[in-house]
Amino acid sequence: MSQPKIKRRVGRYEVGRTIGEGTFAKVKFARNSETGEPVALKILDKEKVLKHKMAEQIKREIETMKLIKHPNVVRLYEVPLFVFSVYYKLYAVMGSKTKIFIVLEFVTGGELFDKIVNHGRMREDEARRYFQQLINVVDYCHSRGVFHRDLKPENLLLDAYGNLKVSDFGLSALSQQVRDDGLLHTTCGTPNYVAPEVLNDRGYDGTTADLWSCGVILFVLLAGYLPFDDSNVMNLYKKISAAEFTCPPWLSFGAMKLITRILDPNPMTRITIPEILVDEWFKKGYKPPVFEEKEDTNLDDVEAVFKDSEEHHVTEKKEEEQPTAMNAFELISMSKGLNLGNLFDGEQEFKRETRFTSRCPANEIIHKIEEAAKPLGFDVHKKNYKMRLENVKAGRKGNLNVATEIFQVAPSLHMVEVRKAKGDTLEFHKYIPAVLGATFFLPNFKPSRFYVLELAQVLSSTSTRNPMPPSLGSRLGCCCAVSRRNFNCIHMILNFLAGAFKPPCSVSIIFADGRARKQVPLKKENGQTVMVPLFQSQENIVGEVVIEPVQGKKVEHNGVKIELLGQIELYFDRGNYYDFTSLVRELDVPGELYERKTYPFEFSCVEMPYETYNGVNVRLRYILKVTISRNYVSNIVENQDFVVHNYTPLPSINNSIKMEVGIEDCLHIEFEYSKSKYHLKDVIVGKIYFLLVRIKIKNMELEIRRRESTGSGANTYVETETLAKFELMDGAPVREDYNTDAITDALTGESIPVRLFLSPYELTPTYRNINNKFSVKYYLNLVLVDEEDRRYFKQQEITVYRLLPTP
Repeated sequence: MSQPKIKRRVGRYEVGRTIGEGTFAKVKFARNSETGEPVALKILDKEKVLKHKMAEQIKREIETMKLIKHPNVVRLYEVPLFVFSVYYKLYAVMGSKTKIFIVLEFVTGGELFDKIVNHGRMREDEARRYFQQLINVVDYCHSRGVFHRDLKPENLLLDAYGNLKVSDFGLSALSQQVRDDGLLHTTCGTPNYVAPEVLNDRGYDGTTADLWSCGVILFVLLAGYLPFDDSNVMNLYKKISAAEFTCPPWLSFGAMKLITRILDPNPMTRITIPEILVDEWFKKGYKPPVFEEKEDTNLDDVEAVFKDSEEHHVTEKKEEEQPTAMNAFELISMSKGLNLGNLFDGEQEFKRETRFTSRCPANEIIHKIEEAAKPLGFDVHKKNYKMRLENVKAGRKGNLNVATEIFQVAPSLHMVEVRKAKGDTLEFHKYIPAVLGATFFLPNFKPSRFYVLELAQVLSSTSTRNPMPPSLGSRLGCCCAVSRRNFNCIHMILNFLAGAFKPPCSVSIIFADGRARKQVPLKKENGQTVMVPLFQSQENIVGEVVIEPVQGKKVEHNGVKIELLGQIELYFDRGNYYDFTSLVRELDVPGELYERKTYPFEFSCVEMPYETYNGVNVRLRYILKVTISRNYVSNIVENQDFVVHNYTPLPSINNSIKMEVGIEDCLHIEFEYSKSKYHLKDVIVGKIYFLLVRIKIKNMELEIRRRESTGSGANTYVETETLAKFELMDGAPVREDYNTDAITDALTGESIPVRLFLSPYELTPTYRNINNKFSVKYYLNLVLVDEEDRRYFKQQEITVYRLLPTP
């Protein structure tokens, strides 16, 4: 089989799949044919741009990106050119007769918006890191006379290392656009993120307007929702103008204070960027990036891309009318950030794009998608092996458009990419599972990650020195013949992927009294049970952190710290931790590590008020967390769990429990227990008195139930679990000559003793409204079942505690 033909070429760039789409532009994945470097190629239709009078805006976007050369801004590529040994610098902005092409940095980490949608609000340290990068880049833009004017999470991308990349300068303004009054006068941006003064239409300062948008973004990162939101636009504008918002209770005081100062409706008193840079909450862990400033930029050549002169045009090759061919290299590269970790994620997430593979013919896949989309109100437009699904009903952000493209991975294997082209992302999340639901019934349907995983498994288990298995070509699913050279190249790629994301050092956390201290089992999230040290409140936690760089590598860092954290994690809000205890020790100042280094640490008399708890919907845990902060690459983090038990002395007051079950003229039973508070190894002692029994009782059981409540309001989740069930009797204690018509025949004074040992059961202490997040309560339940299987139920709460051990 021959190599797949190039689908399209623009100048020196080979053009591939579409990775983004807007009203006037498409963004395609492309590769420099000379260097092999991947890029994002933004393609604009000249006729549409001129028709809608967008030429000036496009020119301004190009000019802005040429001015901004910052590590946290999506880069406009520069193309070096040597003529007679003289160096020239050309920007990769090209034009043909019908198109404008802008060559941009290819960012692989997705949008910050998707991260919030899929994982909810962030921890403060994570949100602070993104906000620090955002403020730094906005400050830089302002210093270059550029105001973005459309800052929002959708325009903030993430690179492979999780660093922020600001994009979409289409609505930006340059300082030259400021009028005589020193203000900008164009109302633009996304309403929820727009400053009040922009809405007033009386002119505004681009600096303070951008800063307001940054404040809204910070709120969204920390809260997981918008501070200003209303389905009625006029009501939304009123809320923004009055800065009518409330910070959620889980925010720290420092974060609340900073957000309130940024979201000040008066631009004259709003906090400034220099003031933010010295704010205590903002400064924590802040290290501004160090990068090389480039020389002044010439903006005169931007006009060239709009000219019709042939000398300014690049050649375009027409795309073929068949499914785009994709080889194994491209299949691997479609995993975000070349991170094979994504392939092992068991949950299929529908973000702004999703992919699946099928061995069905391309036409059958198209037919199934069309069949599923039309009943949902989508108009279907087909061209070659591409589809556009347009929802005729307008949503919050206009009509939802979904773009679909089919790629050929092998003659019998296709990959289908589905992405949001236009409209509301939340609506895309709503509709796309239903649209793709029909394709799940296609033969051999699989999410694409499984085929890449199969490729990795086959290659990793085969030595390049051994003959290639005859069936390998078919198992790889490559469009090109799997020659020995291709096989070796793919094997090298996978070896690189296996080790490229490993940290450059190992981190160990060692407790000083680790061997002498009692170890207890702790069940991890993955189901495994590990042995960890046991502590109690007010103890000293002492030990050392050992960092050992990989041989031959150095670790550049911005400081090393260790934190002792007490955290609550609610499973319906996964990934967000609520810290009720937080202590920090700085271990090292910024520098470099070349060899093994040991850092001692001590946390004295630590107050740990709650016991460790692993429940159905909530987890309360204590960890030691070591963080090695780094610039431009992800931080190195190591966690060490430990368990906390808190002990209680015998209560001075422990009242008995009395309960009654009665049905008039039929049943009267009393229960009495010696006390209401029990330690974990205690024995429940009591009696059941039958005062009146005129119904036949089939059986009677005593139960211990645990009730776990998490959340509040509409987000309250209650899980009830029966931990123990003790059968008290089978049949009621009545005489053989029992006569239902004679009340005098009912037995009186009969009783049954109860002794229930708690030690065999997995109990925890009672938790009462822990940080307004969750409660765990225990109940004694008595259940009676009569001949007709009617159940009589009585419940009484008891308190469970961990008894202070005797010396």
